[in-house]
Amino acid sequence: MTAAMNIRQTAQSIGLAVFAFLLRCFLWIVNILWYIIREIVCGVFRMVINVMVFIIFLIAIFGFFLWLLTL
Repeated sequence: MTAAMNIRQTAQSIGLAVFAFLLRCFLWIVNILWYIIREIVCGVFRMVINVMVFIIFLIAIFGFFLWLLTL
């Protein structure tokens, strides 16, 4: 009975170690994918903000030139 209990306990320990390893691998992959998605989203927001600033800059320059022509 003791040998069977030891084998069962060893099998449970090995199973738990394998499960913990697989869980860590899964979380590692999810973390990498989350980082990639986050960088893409931040890059898109950065581009949108830069385009908006550029459009406002063009409007301001155009308005400034029109103001200079009216002097």
